[in-house]
Amino acid sequence: MFHNGHFGGNIRYTYDPLVLWKPTPSQTRWLRDPDTHLRHQVMINSMGLRGPEVSREKPTHSLRIALVGDSFVEGVGIGEDQHMRTLLEKAVASRLPERHIEVINAGVSGYNPAQEWARLRDDIFPLNPDYIVIFHCYNDLDDLHFSQMIHSSQG
Repeated sequence: MFHNGHFGGNIRYTYDPLVLWKPTPSQTRWLRDPDTHLRHQVMINSMGLRGPEVSREKPTHSLRIALVGDSFVEGVGIGEDQHMRTLLEKAVASRLPERHIEVINAGVSGYNPAQEWARLRDDIFPLNPDYIVIFHCYNDLDDLHFSQMIHSSQG
C-alpha cells in the first residue's frame, strides 16, 4: 500500500500487476488543501471507485454513466460535493426525475490511456454503464510512452 503524492498525500493505493496501482477499497479520508488549508472528504467505495457505493447489478430503470480518466476525473483537490460526478448526477436527475441516476467515478490519479482501458475492461464494463465519458489531458500520451518503456524493460 502506498499514498498518493498529490494534495495532502492521504489517499491509499494498492499495487496491481496490470495497472501498477489502484485505489485501496473502502477508505474515507479527510484531505487538506495546502494552499487554503480547507479540509474535504474523499470516499473510496468497496470497488475502489471514488464516491458512494455502486451495486454490481444495475438497478431497474436506472441510467448509469461512467467517468474515466486520471487525476482530473478522480477529483484531486476537491470534496465530494464539488466533484463533477456529483454535479453531473444532480443535473441529469433534475432532467430525468423518473429515472434513478448513477454517475460512477473511475478516475485514478496518474493513469494513462492504457491503464484507463484496463480499468474500463475489468472494473467498469461489468457494471453495464449506459454511457462512458473518457477524459484525456495533454500529458496522457507522454504518460503512455513512459508506461510502455517500463513494461518493455520488464519483459
